[in-house]
Amino acid sequence: LTFIPFITPGYMYATFVRFLLSHLWIFWYDSYKVLRCVMRFSFSTPGCHRVGLKLFGMPISILAGALVFKANQWSSGTGLFGHGHLQGPSLFLTMISVMALNLALYNIALAIVLKRFSSRHDRTESTATYAEAVKNHPAVATYFSVNPIHCLRSKLSLCKKLP
Repeated sequence: LTFIPFITPGYMYATFVRFLLSHLWIFWYDSYKVLRCVMRFSFSTPGCHRVGLKLFGMPISILAGALVFKANQWSSGTGLFGHGHLQGPSLFLTMISVMALNLALYNIALAIVLKRFSSRHDRTESTATYAEAVKNHPAVATYFSVNPIHCLRSKLSLCKKLP
């Protein structure tokens, strides 16, 4: 989706249809794989979350490059889209520079935010068992009761095996 500002508007309909079909395929394949073929699945670990946050910087940087591209088209002076002041290698280098600067600033800001708001708890001295913790805090949701994958697996595949 981040490359859409670079294409001609006449191709947007076909592009959106292809994106929709590819997303439906990915959703179906992931649902089948997770619910039927995988014994264990972890989708919410801190490592996965951090990688996802870092990967999110790439489409944002591409959109920053697209902004430079479109702003250059508007700078033609005619009020219509056309060739702007930057052309050829100078436009390409400007777009790449803006994209690299945007990605660097995003990663720096992400590191600051993650460092500021992430917390590590020292649980080495904890001796409470799960049963004791549930007695003290009965309303606390557990990983198994709120994880959508476990809920779906319990509903779809384990319900037939329960006595």
